[in-house]
Amino acid sequence: MTPDFKPQFTVKATGHVVAEFTCERTSSNIGLIFEWIKREQWKGCLQINFAGNGGVCSIRFAESPKPLRDTPEIN
Repeated sequence: MTPDFKPQFTVKATGHVVAEFTCERTSSNIGLIFEWIKREQWKGCLQINFAGNGGVCSIRFAESPKPLRDTPEIN
């Protein structure tokens, strides 16, 4: 390790909302959730987690991360 090495960083905090759907995890409900998200114009990503046996573990919607604030460079 070089003792003269002084890295500089720009640190940004981001935040986003994650919605965990608690409805029954059927293919028809997944389709209804997808259509509802499109109609409500939510921006982000629908995450469907599958178990190894083919079932659905969870259905989540993650909002696109947004910068909360910029922090000054750390020297």
